Amino acid sequence: MTTAMQAYKARGLTNRQSAIGIIQGFQGQLKIWWDNFLSHEERDQLLAHRIVTTNAQGMEVEEEAAA
Repeated sequence: MTTAMQAYKARGLTNRQSAIGIIQGFQGQLKIWWDNFLSHEERDQLLAHRIVTTNAQGMEVEEEAAA
């Protein structure tokens, strides 16, 4: 998944777009879990998750954390 994420990022995709690309490739138990045990709201929450980090200038910034 890390290699796929790096390839998506190299193409200029956002973390959310990259995560969706990876999710589309789910197979087996992981696909069953994603499709059957998570509601649409839970899926959206996972894909929209954001984190606060500190940049090089010491300022807190909010970033996508879907990846």
